[in-house]
Amino acid sequence: MSHRSKKPSNVLAPIVAATSRALALAKPANVKPVKATDQTKAHKTADALEVHVTHIKFMFVAMCLFLNSCIALSQNDLTFIDLEPFAIDMPAFDLQNMQDGSAYSTADHPGAAYVLEFYFNGCPYCNQNSPNVKRLTQEFAGNPLVQILEISIDCSTGEYDEWIRKHSPIGPVLNDCAGDVVGALNVGSYPTTMVFAPNGRQSMRGTGVWSSATYNRIAEFLRQVR
Repeated sequence: MSHRSKKPSNVLAPIVAATSRALALAKPANVKPVKATDQTKAHKTADALEVHVTHIKFMFVAMCLFLNSCIALSQNDLTFIDLEPFAIDMPAFDLQNMQDGSAYSTADHPGAAYVLEFYFNGCPYCNQNSPNVKRLTQEFAGNPLVQILEISIDCSTGEYDEWIRKHSPIGPVLNDCAGDVVGALNVGSYPTTMVFAPNGRQSMRGTGVWSSATYNRIAEFLRQVR
């Protein structure tokens, strides 16, 4: 069972309320009288407007509920799940290492175990988890069979520069702006952590900021890699 943080406040509530008020005000308060011959057309126009406003409200509220659930998920501690028999293989990939501009290829590391940390610079929980990833990288820096990679969906070079300046990562910081690896592994929340065994099978997957228990679980798994 995962350690769960305090229930997050609904940061979107003010936005929902303000938008609802704006939509309500957008409805005309005073409608000019219309001729009898134009009443049918006016009624149809009013009905269409009402339906359109209702659709906008529904879509906005649905979007807010979805985003709020994502925020709640991001504030929960990372929970690794037992993936068998649903585990997938890690795809081979070649991405640019934004630390030095070199090319990083999984083909250069046969038999390695991987920890993939998916993030983007504007994600607060990704920034919060970065020190954990750095600590893990430091612990296993002497084992070439352990590859710990930070993979970002950012496209701007400035975003990578800022990330590297803020966190001074030790391992590769890879550019997946095209979404090839993210898409292949169905990443939809950030930060997402995936751990792959040396045989390429996914062993752990979770979303959120690591607790000490989570860190220890990943580290213990990697200590078996020789």
